[in-house]
Amino acid sequence: NFCYYIYSSALADGHGYADLSQPGMPATSAFPPGYPILMTPLRMITDSIVAQKWLNEVFVLGGILLLYFALLRLSLHYSIAFVAAVSGVFCPRLLHFSTMMMSEASFFCASMLVLYALVRMRESESTWWSELKQPWGYVLIVGLVLTYHIRTQGLALVAGVLFYLLI
Repeated sequence: NFCYYIYSSALADGHGYADLSQPGMPATSAFPPGYPILMTPLRMITDSIVAQKWLNEVFVLGGILLLYFALLRLSLHYSIAFVAAVSGVFCPRLLHFSTMMMSEASFFCASMLVLYALVRMRESESTWWSELKQPWGYVLIVGLVLTYHIRTQGLALVAGVLFYLLI
C-alpha cells in the first residue's frame, strides 16, 4: 500500500505522521501508525521499495521463528513444532501479503511475539500480576501495544490475552 510508504517517508523526513501527497501536509489518522513507524528506520537509510519489501520478509521469518520456539516451549516434539512453523512458510496468504508493503507481516510477527512472551510467562509458577513485572511481562505489554498500533484488530488479541490471564 503506497500510503504506508508515504507515511513512513513523512516520518523519516521529520514531517510527522502526515500525508505528503496532500497540500499543506495535513496530519492523518487513516491508518494506525505502527507499521509506518516500523518502516521509518529503513526508510531513513534508503528510498528503496524493494528494501521495504525485504523488511516484510524479515517480519515473516521472525514470526515463524517465534512460533517455532513458542511451540517448543509448550513441550511439543521438535518435529511437530517444525512442521507447524514450516507450514507457515507455505501458507499462500501469508506469502502473498509478505511480498506487499502492507501491515500483515509485521502484525503476524508482533502477534507471535505476544504468544512467545505469554508462553514464557506461563512457565513460571507465580501469579500473572507478579509476572507482568518481570522482563517477559514487559515484552508482552509492548507486543500487545505494538499489535494494536499496527492493526486495530490487535484489540482482539489484547482482549484474548486479558481473558487468558483472568482465567
